[in-house]
Amino acid sequence: MVLPRFGRTGPPLIALAVVVGYALTTWASIEIFRGPDGKIALFTSNAFLFSGLMLLTGRWRLVCLIGGMTACGMMVFSRSWTETAAIAGLSAGVVAGVSCLTGEFLAKRILPTPGIRNLSQAIKLLVFAIIPSCFVSGMLSGLSSYLRTDAPIFPGAWQWFAASLLGNSMVVPALLMLRTPSTIRNYGRSRTETLALAALVIGMIIAPHVGLFYPALLLAFPVANLLAMRLDGRTACLSLVAINLSTFTRSFTDPDKTLFSVGEAPIINVVILGLQIYLMIVFYNGLITALAIDQQMRVKRHMERRTATAKRARAEAVEASRAKTEFLATMSHEIRTPLNSILGFSQLLERRKDLAPDALHQVGMIQRAGESLLTVVNDILDFSKVEAGKLSLDPKPSRLAGLAEEALAIVAPAAKERGLVVEMAASGDLSGRHLADDHRIRQVLLNFLNNAVKFTHSGKITLTVSAQPAGKGADRIRMAVTDTGIGIPAEALPRLFERFTQADNSISRSYGGTGLGLSICKGLVELMGGQVGVESTEGQGSTFWFEVILPRAAAPSEEAEAQGEDAEITAHVLLVDDNAANRELGVTILTVLGCTVETARDGQAAVDLAAARRFDLILMDVHMPGMDGLAATRAIRRLPGLAAVTPIIAMTADVLPGQIERCQAAGMVDHVAKPINVERLYDRLAFWLSPDAPRIEAAA
Repeated sequence: MVLPRFGRTGPPLIALAVVVGYALTTWASIEIFRGPDGKIALFTSNAFLFSGLMLLTGRWRLVCLIGGMTACGMMVFSRSWTETAAIAGLSAGVVAGVSCLTGEFLAKRILPTPGIRNLSQAIKLLVFAIIPSCFVSGMLSGLSSYLRTDAPIFPGAWQWFAASLLGNSMVVPALLMLRTPSTIRNYGRSRTETLALAALVIGMIIAPHVGLFYPALLLAFPVANLLAMRLDGRTACLSLVAINLSTFTRSFTDPDKTLFSVGEAPIINVVILGLQIYLMIVFYNGLITALAIDQQMRVKRHMERRTATAKRARAEAVEASRAKTEFLATMSHEIRTPLNSILGFSQLLERRKDLAPDALHQVGMIQRAGESLLTVVNDILDFSKVEAGKLSLDPKPSRLAGLAEEALAIVAPAAKERGLVVEMAASGDLSGRHLADDHRIRQVLLNFLNNAVKFTHSGKITLTVSAQPAGKGADRIRMAVTDTGIGIPAEALPRLFERFTQADNSISRSYGGTGLGLSICKGLVELMGGQVGVESTEGQGSTFWFEVILPRAAAPSEEAEAQGEDAEITAHVLLVDDNAANRELGVTILTVLGCTVETARDGQAAVDLAAARRFDLILMDVHMPGMDGLAATRAIRRLPGLAAVTPIIAMTADVLPGQIERCQAAGMVDHVAKPINVERLYDRLAFWLSPDAPRIEAAA
């Protein structure tokens, strides 16, 4: 039997309390709780013995049994030894037997912890232990009486069962609840209320003995409910036991026997059963209510603890997310800043006509290495955006056939180096424009195409683009990249689009890559409302595809399209950047685009120039010594005159959503990421310098 640990002094003290309580209550049951016909009407002794056997084990159980029977014999010494032995031996034997039979079940299933903590435990204790014990002892008592006196078995058995059940059903829970941790209820009781409740209990104990027996019975139910609601389960249970025992004591010690009489005829035997049932119902009503409230309080405190734990976990998660975001922001900025110069100057060098072929080849290798590093950085940042749900689309009219041709042209040099043939197949009406985020579609296509080049050693790569009408002015667009590469094992296909996943562990070592690209592609396509998939046979190649439904866009006029292709930007631009290489690169690119450029190396110089000269547009870095780009933007917005409404575009390596939002909050109207994409820069300059650009409000 699994028992609670009471320490070294616990078992001896419990055994002593059980022996003394058993002896005293045996005497009280025989001498006090006796009806007019001499039969015992309330038997509480077994409650002490049963509780001791439940709480103890080994030799201490034997001490309880021997000590209880010996003490009982001494307390009833004035009676015949036959009666003494019958009462003590029968009671102790029955309790010992029933407790041994049910002890393992009770300890493991009902009372795994000391005391009674909920209604279920109380009911199971009553059903599986108290009632069987009382029933067996009642039947044996009736049989003993029959053998000694020839009296009928069942009347005596019933009377003993009722007396034993009433006493045990109240006292056993009360004794076991002494081991129940007190449930502190958050009622905020005042000292006055506590004293009032104590006075009420004392008053209910005294009332039957001062001529208020019937008022005490009438008040039993409301008092039981009040005590259950305002006291913890243990205190309420013990209080109700004391009140009930006081009421029973008075009913059996009335010298004139007038409490239960009609005229001159006492009717104790007729009414006593009703009184027993009534007080038993009052007790269990209070016990059930108190246990239910205690359980509710424990659940409430448990939920409060879980809520507090969840809040701490959430705060830790938020802090971890903030730390991750800061780390990504710092690393992205520190990597993108030198990449801006590497990629920018390598692009400019590739356009020169005076480079030797080997130098041009080496510049191309630098360019591709830089782009590979930028792809890794972008993958990590895009994956972070997808996870945070902050990835957004920027749809605009796009020619999907031209977009596919551009993507194919980008990977063509790498494919040619590996001896691969690249081709494109189109079907459906792709002559018009569709409203789509061309940058994100190109990103998905390039991921598929780069993977195809990476994992194909010979053969060809085919990009298939098709458009099928989908109704309501939209088309179902399908783009698929088919290769003749190494293929993918069937068991790896279901998890291929998961993060940090590749076909096998050797892929990352043999071919490189982060394992994030396909996961990001899946997130992008799903953000567009489409679906993505793969078909592959190991050793025979793969086909990666995606489908999206895109609305058709109105075709631009020939004049507007010609202007868009041929227009040169003529504007006076202020370029603000603390990095000399970035300033040189920016000046070169802007000059090629047709702009005249002035530069500033920090925020304060930018504010001074903006106040002194008129600029058509300002390109502002963010991280600068002294006054940073955000503070400089706010200061420019407060300047008088036209300077306050000059378009300010963030040109920075800060690319996370929160960083872009801070730029917008400071007064910047747009964002161009480093490393600089010339097409993106041209597009943003053309938009904000056009007559149709949104109006900019100066700071109040």
